[in-house]
Order: sequence, then C-alpha cells, then structure tokens
Amino acid sequence: MSDFEKDFEVARSIGYFYEKKYNDTQKSLNEINMVGINNIEVVGEKVKITTTRPGILIGAKGSNIEALQKHLEENCQIKSIRIIEDKRSINIRRHLTLFSEKFMSDDFDYCDFD
Repeated sequence: MSDFEKDFEVARSIGYFYEKKYNDTQKSLNEINMVGINNIEVVGEKVKITTTRPGILIGAKGSNIEALQKHLEENCQIKSIRIIEDKRSINIRRHLTLFSEKFMSDDFDYCDFD
C-alpha cells in the first residue's frame, strides 16, 4: 500500500468514525468541519493529524481522541496519534467523506467521485 493510499485509508476511517459517533450525516459533517483537519500523514503505525482546532479533535478530557485512537487502532492498525495545530485554511474535508458501511467494502472504488 502506497503512502497516499494509507493516508486516504486513515482519512476515510476518520470520516467513518464521525458517522458512527453521531449516526446522523449532518451532525457528522458539522463536526468534521469544526475540527478543521488540514492534513493526515501516516508513518508506520503512527498518524500525524494537522488541524486548525485541536481542542475539538481532542474533546472534553480527551474523550474524543481516545475513542478515535481506539477506532484507528482497530481499523487501520494505528498505534498513536500526534496532533499538530495549524491555522492555515487548507482543509481536506473532501477526503473525510462519510462512508456508510456498504462503501467500506474492498471492492468500492473510492477514487471515482465523478
């Protein structure tokens, strides 16, 4: 799996995490927009998430980041998350598209969004 594919797999899994968390597409999209993730970079079993709003990603008393870390460990074999604050306006929200379970299958072509 290439670096891009692994980064995209983790981005997709984060979108799926928020979809499961709220079980409501609009609430999930609102949360993803509020978090403001600018970049996701996977190196081995570690992921670096660059965000404009790290406090929202972390959540009250770390509850959100703990749940996200557990989700990424189960689904992407990610052992640790490093959060970087970056106030730039670039956003990869389009990569964090919400996927229902039917789209999580191996035969789904997630690169064909036309």
